[in-house]
Amino acid sequence: MQQADLSTRDGTSPTQHLPRPTPAPSPTVTRTFYLILFPRELEDEVVQALEELGLPGYTEFAKVTGRGPRGRHFDNPVWPGSEGSIFTVVGPEDGARLRVAIARLSAEFEGRSRGLYGLHLFAWPCEHVL
Repeated sequence: MQQADLSTRDGTSPTQHLPRPTPAPSPTVTRTFYLILFPRELEDEVVQALEELGLPGYTEFAKVTGRGPRGRHFDNPVWPGSEGSIFTVVGPEDGARLRVAIARLSAEFEGRSRGLYGLHLFAWPCEHVL
């Protein structure tokens, strides 16, 4: 049985030009995926709190719709408004600081709005980061 020639026109292997894989993080370093949901009206305050924590990074979704304990938000005339969301993946130290900061911010928002506004913080173990 003859083996196929997989070399490119310049004689190199097709995989030679692929970037080298990034080594996986150490299995001893546990990271957590955090999802923060918030009223869009409070976006600037949430982002400012994250910036002050100095987290390594986050991703923001500009508009999230749905139903929750404080009502429906589908960004239409019947159910106006929408939520914002941000996610980040951080280690234990940053995660602890994030949980404290979001709890404080949520309590402040709930107090200012008399329970109308608040934040939600969800966490999932993150087994692999590319």
